[in-house]
Amino acid sequence: MESSTVDPEEDARPRMNILRLLISGCLMSPERDHRHRRKQGKVLCSCGEAELDVIHISWHCKNYQNLRSKALAVLPKPLHQLPVCFRYATIVPVDLDIDQSAIAIIQATLVTMWQRHITSWSEDLEEFQVLTSERIPQAIVNGPDSN
Repeated sequence: MESSTVDPEEDARPRMNILRLLISGCLMSPERDHRHRRKQGKVLCSCGEAELDVIHISWHCKNYQNLRSKALAVLPKPLHQLPVCFRYATIVPVDLDIDQSAIAIIQATLVTMWQRHITSWSEDLEEFQVLTSERIPQAIVNGPDSN
């Protein structure tokens, strides 16, 4: 019997696991790992533009800009007007008017982005910089929505 390998981006099992972790707020990132180990400083994304957290990876990181366009195109309103629970975990509050097919596109897009992020993190741990408080650029301290 021949053993075939399935592309992880196509295999439903790892994709469902990432979606479950996203919805439950349990996705691990270099920033979260750093914080949980109680290390000093902040972890800067490899894009160099922000602290590496779930909202940055899902919605702002330029490393995934080309993948994110599908999700952004079906949002019911501009990202900054969406509830934090939706931006962070794709949890849809009762009063958010969004089509089921849009939710499926957004979640599938985020899962693909997170699969790629997890792969890059596990392959190159040195790619992510740890900055001490005196080296953190002001734009990162203020966050992406401070403009």
